[in-house]
Amino acid sequence: RVRGLPDVERMWFDLRIDDLHTTETDMIAILPDEMLPDSVEFPEWLTVHASLLGTIKKPSVNTAITSDLGSIYLQARLDLDSLSESQGYDGSLKLNELQLGKLIGQPKTIGALTMEASIKGTGTSMNNIRASVKSTVHSIVYQDYSYENLELVGTIEKYLFSGKASMKDPNLDFDFEADADYNKDIPSYNLVLAVRNIDLQK
Repeated sequence: RVRGLPDVERMWFDLRIDDLHTTETDMIAILPDEMLPDSVEFPEWLTVHASLLGTIKKPSVNTAITSDLGSIYLQARLDLDSLSESQGYDGSLKLNELQLGKLIGQPKTIGALTMEASIKGTGTSMNNIRASVKSTVHSIVYQDYSYENLELVGTIEKYLFSGKASMKDPNLDFDFEADADYNKDIPSYNLVLAVRNIDLQK
């Protein structure tokens, strides 16, 4: 449903995909050859549920993609109204058992990825951005070993960035902190890494 046309500024939309199902055969037939690299494996089947609601300045999207290669869930909201108290953006992404290696052509090296990430902030340029990001990698298979519990958090405010990463896996246990200042012609960095245990041969 769409209302308000032809005035784009006043347009309101409520668009939904309740159940779109496709197969590998369909995707190969539809997509141009340049988008079909030999190293990439397409899912045998894929189902999409999605909704797009709001206005040009205040859209929100909710999408769920499931397939035999894993699942992707995305929620996002954008508010570009300069007079709005909720101006800004926020979103969340969840991947469940996504066969990342097959999708990027490295199935022997990388396996399933399960993670979630979120972002919340305002501004889109270095002069006005203020945002925070958080991500948790619950598990990722690399060289037949499942690494678990990777935490990533970061904030950026104009030209200042601060971030932390940590992992509490039996074979990779570390903390990493990074601060960067891009206010001057020569950026400054402060990096601290503490490794408690590392064994990448597992």
